Amino acid sequence: MYDVCVLVADSARARYFVDRHEAPPARLGGKATDSPSWAGQRLQEVRDLVHPEARLTDAEQYSETKPGTARGPGAQAHAYNDHREAQQDQHDRRFAADIVAAAEEACRETDARRLILVADPRMLGILRPLAQKLAHAGIEVRDLAKDLSRMRPDEIRSVLEKNDMLPWEER
Repeated sequence: MYDVCVLVADSARARYFVDRHEAPPARLGGKATDSPSWAGQRLQEVRDLVHPEARLTDAEQYSETKPGTARGPGAQAHAYNDHREAQQDQHDRRFAADIVAAAEEACRETDARRLILVADPRMLGILRPLAQKLAHAGIEVRDLAKDLSRMRPDEIRSVLEKNDMLPWEER
């Protein structure tokens, strides 16, 4: 059984970890440890979710790489809005719903009753309202607005420790 599940996401990828605990050593090398991070603790990646649409370039998604111009033969160019930002926002919202559903499943599979949600500020703003579903399922959620999606598990754990997210202490 794992106590804490960690979700690290951006608009293109979500990574799910469990905080694996082993008993802290009383002494390392004959000396008592004063370090707040135990050598036996680490994040273990259990799932990865990719949003392929977020990785496409404008040329791959649209017939025109730049929005806003239309020109008829011998006519002046006219500006228009092809709503790319709204379309991207819609893609991100769908991916966020998939992220939260997978987070609930990951917590259920690992018996974790706590989730640390880490995402860049924009994506976190999309995820927060959806994460309320997890609270209704009995999962306690804490969040952190940072983009850690490309970091190694040991680097992620270090950032979470520095921000007092791990080890999970009751507030």
